[in-house]
Amino acid sequence: MNMMFRYAIIFSMLLPLSVNAQSLKAYYTNLGDDYDALEMEQSKLFGRYADIVVDIENKGRVVFSRRTSYLPVWEVDGKSWKFEELVKRSGDGNENRPDILSRYSYVRLISSSDRKAVVHWRYFPDFSNVEWDGVVDEYFTITADGKITRERKIGTKRIDDWNNNSTLIKTSYQVSNIGIMEFLRSSPPYTGIAVKPHPEIKKFVKPDDDVLLSMSFDQKELLKSNYALEEVSSEKYEVSGHKTLIKQGVEGSALEFDGYYSGIRMPLRFPRDSDGFTVESWVALGAYPFGPAPVIHQSIWNKAGFYLGVDEDGKAVIHVAVDGQWITASTKEKLDLFKWYHLAAAINLSEKLLTLYVNGKAVNPVNLSSSNFSHADTDLVIGLNSQLMPDIEGRIRIGKWPSMFGIDGLIDEVRIYNHALDSDEILNSYKSINLTEQEINNPDLQQRKMPLNPDNRTAGKFGAKYTRLDYHETWDNMWRVGDYPDVVVSFDEMPVNMVSWRGISNGIYFVTENGRWV
Repeated sequence: MNMMFRYAIIFSMLLPLSVNAQSLKAYYTNLGDDYDALEMEQSKLFGRYADIVVDIENKGRVVFSRRTSYLPVWEVDGKSWKFEELVKRSGDGNENRPDILSRYSYVRLISSSDRKAVVHWRYFPDFSNVEWDGVVDEYFTITADGKITRERKIGTKRIDDWNNNSTLIKTSYQVSNIGIMEFLRSSPPYTGIAVKPHPEIKKFVKPDDDVLLSMSFDQKELLKSNYALEEVSSEKYEVSGHKTLIKQGVEGSALEFDGYYSGIRMPLRFPRDSDGFTVESWVALGAYPFGPAPVIHQSIWNKAGFYLGVDEDGKAVIHVAVDGQWITASTKEKLDLFKWYHLAAAINLSEKLLTLYVNGKAVNPVNLSSSNFSHADTDLVIGLNSQLMPDIEGRIRIGKWPSMFGIDGLIDEVRIYNHALDSDEILNSYKSINLTEQEINNPDLQQRKMPLNPDNRTAGKFGAKYTRLDYHETWDNMWRVGDYPDVVVSFDEMPVNMVSWRGISNGIYFVTENGRWV
């Protein structure tokens, strides 16, 4: 007998057992009364809404409970069947309940009516990987006729793979008084990200022999495959982070960095007998960093190397290590957001002078006590710190622990020279890219506007719903979430909303009619 025909017969035999269902009821509850003494004690930690039940009238119920770390169970007349575990789980519990206190798993009732309920189950199957590529999302759409559609996605390192459903599996079931029948499983075709073949790249023509490094970020097809070209060596280096964003630069294209994950790491070493060097770059900030953020550096913080970047106050800064001392030169005023700046730093070891330049002008030169530059035996990195940065004394920062962060904004035209350029040379480098005022003040960055109700509308109807509040593209690219990560409560006669948003760790805020978060 044809296999598909056999399944069709079995399925048709099951249908009469389900069509009599009249309605469906889904609700939060605490199933602690069904647990043994130890589990009942633990269940007190979770309150009244720890579990979810979807009750199909006169037929049975689908239970999402802590007893199985929320793997759903179909229960009928004292009998039960677990749904298949699509991703093998292990944790601090046992085989049946791998997440003993539900620290890495939860369920939410996204929507429900008397005909359909949608339940979201999110979990980390491996406690040793709680990064974005370790999370699993499962959505169960349950209807009153006993049909269940299950969608599973595993997190990915790159946001494009997540958005293109590279790990999505859809499964359909029919539940009845004899158990669970799977009758369809599919994976949508994954086309990936369209990337043209790498172009043949000619060796960068140096203006003279003193250029150690040059990155213009103008090879767009190479960047689309998450690699950037170092033009002196013709070596390609990976752009880390969730998505490589190619934007309009001061000349050609630039890279946008997200402030947390984006960076380029390369093993560049300086000549040990050099009498100085110069680093330069164009940068446009979208937001000020929580602590020191590098445009380009090769450093062990506070000990060795050099560090050109922006400090926690938004001021341009250059740090160098000389004779084991961490020497700093910085601007007095912070850089404006959403504005292009040319930053350069000349380290003249023969004259024992450190000079920071902004838009071709020298800023606060600093005399060095020695010409003994302390090299950092580490990689050179663009846009991101290479180590967790210590908390800033006297400043309020959530958590107060060492953190990783970098530039939130655009970086373009990065170069390092193997000698200290003089002021005329740096001014000429700045002037070589002739931007208009309009171009300087309008870099290719999205504004950071807090989400929700920009048009001052009333809801028309009181209610709460799961939704997705987007912020700006580099921030949104850091999340592997579906369409329902946030909660908005609207009022029928007021434009004010009450919001639980993932951007504030799901704390409760009121958002006023003019967009202020309180």
